[in-house]
Parts: sequence; structure tokens; C-alpha cells
Amino acid sequence: MVGQSLDIIIPERLRDAHWRGFDRSLASGETKYAGQVMTTRAEHKDGRRLYVELSFAMLKDEAGRVSGALAAGRDGTERYLADRARRAQTPTGPT
Repeated sequence: MVGQSLDIIIPERLRDAHWRGFDRSLASGETKYAGQVMTTRAEHKDGRRLYVELSFAMLKDEAGRVSGALAAGRDGTERYLADRARRAQTPTGPT
């Protein structure tokens, strides 16, 4: 995707919010998701639902100025569904 708009993978209904957050991160040099993995629902091009694990980072030059942004994503569907099933089987409250 190098050199292409992220609009390719961002649902139209979420684009305004995405670009506001992106611009805010570039201006401040920080992202509220730094050091975290964020899991979000997504839709494969064939229509099936999946869960994507996303990581973000700001790229800075030697002087500490923002020179770009980095995002990495991977299919985390199997892990997400296994975790959800495990939580559903774990009793809660007093026993």
C-alpha cells in the first residue's frame, strides 16, 4: 500500500474520524495507541467478518520531528475467537 490512500481499507463511515485522529497524531507527534495492540472488526473483501490486530507508531527524524507514521495489521480472528470462547467458559462472581 506504500504511496496509496488508506481509504482503500477504511470503511467510508469511519474515514472522517480516522483522518481527524491521523492529522492530530502527526501534529502532536504522539498516538494514543502507542505501545498497544488494538483489535478491531473488519470485513474481508469476500464479505466474511474477521478481527484485525493493529499497531501504530510515529516515525521521527534525528531531531525528533515527525517524518511519518507506521501501522501494521494482521488477522487476529483465530486468537480473538479463542479468547472470547475462553472468557465465556470462565465462571464469574462468587461460587
